[in-house]
Amino acid sequence: AGQSAPSCPARARYAPRRALIAAMVTLWSLRLAGHLYARIAALHPEEEGRYQELRRELAGRGRVFRTDSDTEVLLAAYAEWGTACVDRFNGMFAFGIYDRVEHRLFLARDRLGKKPLYVYRDEGRVVFASELKALAADPMVPRRLDATSVGDYAAMGYVPAPKTIYRDVAKLPAGHVAVADE
Repeated sequence: AGQSAPSCPARARYAPRRALIAAMVTLWSLRLAGHLYARIAALHPEEEGRYQELRRELAGRGRVFRTDSDTEVLLAAYAEWGTACVDRFNGMFAFGIYDRVEHRLFLARDRLGKKPLYVYRDEGRVVFASELKALAADPMVPRRLDATSVGDYAAMGYVPAPKTIYRDVAKLPAGHVAVADE
């Protein structure tokens, strides 16, 4: 609420009735990371590069850290700047944050697309993972092949984003974010 949109090349907005995270998450409890982070869950942040510099900047703004984890820095950056936190990240990253207060799922991928982020959505849920095979393992995610993507793979050796080999699964393009509000 009241947060500016990040200056990434694109911002997708999804509005499912209920956003459910069907992926392994790191939950930050009150005891581990303080009440500030109790509202947030994050998936595989691998933000490389500026994480120590961001940690110092956030500490200078009054954020208290309980661990030496890049995940805690990611969550503090989200708490401080909202979805605009991605403007401050460099290096490789792909992550998902579910904000329990705002009822918002926020997904982001690094500018060069080094870390993949695959997304499936239907009327009631959003499922995401860093590997396509993780989504394919979910029995609720359709595994219908996309003929154009199969042709792309045969011709080029890869499937260009946002397409994937599966018709109903998209790859978040490099430098993009997606937001799902309940």
